[in-house]
Amino acid sequence: MRRRSGRVRRRDLAGLAGGAALLVSGLGLWAGSGAQVRADVGALPAPVPSAAPEPVVTATASPRAPAPSRAPRPVRATPFAPPSAAFVPERLVLPAVDVDQPVVPVAAGAGVLDVPEDPDVVGWWRDGARPGSGVGSAVLVGHVDSARYGRGPLARVVDLRPGDRAELGGRRVQGGAGERSYEVVAVRTFVKERLPAERLFTARGPERLVVVTCGGSYDRDRGGWDSNVVVVLEPV
Repeated sequence: MRRRSGRVRRRDLAGLAGGAALLVSGLGLWAGSGAQVRADVGALPAPVPSAAPEPVVTATASPRAPAPSRAPRPVRATPFAPPSAAFVPERLVLPAVDVDQPVVPVAAGAGVLDVPEDPDVVGWWRDGARPGSGVGSAVLVGHVDSARYGRGPLARVVDLRPGDRAELGGRRVQGGAGERSYEVVAVRTFVKERLPAERLFTARGPERLVVVTCGGSYDRDRGGWDSNVVVVLEPV
């Protein structure tokens, strides 16, 4: 096996608004300058009306970004009380792009959401919504690549199209196996500073699955991808 060299940087995920709003940042290390990972198909769900301010998970700036003038105070999402059908996800399958990856819970500590180092492993934000609950966005995050492991399977999500299916499996809160089928409604690329958090990451409204990775244009001189690729799926 060819030995890969280099250091894997942890991708910081900055909370924006809407309770579970997350922004992936970091370095793309398998690509040269000018590489493109982007897609813009499908329509985003309508924003959920805001009845009251929601908790916001915030994060420190990425290593290459200027430090904020005032450090945000991290706030944990409102504790979620799921029904018996809700489950903790353990496997994500996207047959259309040959993705079949393990899912592990990840937490926001000191305002930073830890993402699994290996891009073959997907993280589920454990303080957000649980799949099968019928409410809110269940958020999955993962690296697009790394110096140690190379290109990850989430780099292929840009090829998903509306109507493609996802299968999510895991274990129910009350015990036993849990599973949920979803259908892609949109695959969009957003410059990180313009991510429409209120439309994508919410603890209210109908259930949805949101998968986030890095993408857009890669600039080696600046040290990373300038955008996020976001896949939005609804239960079927």
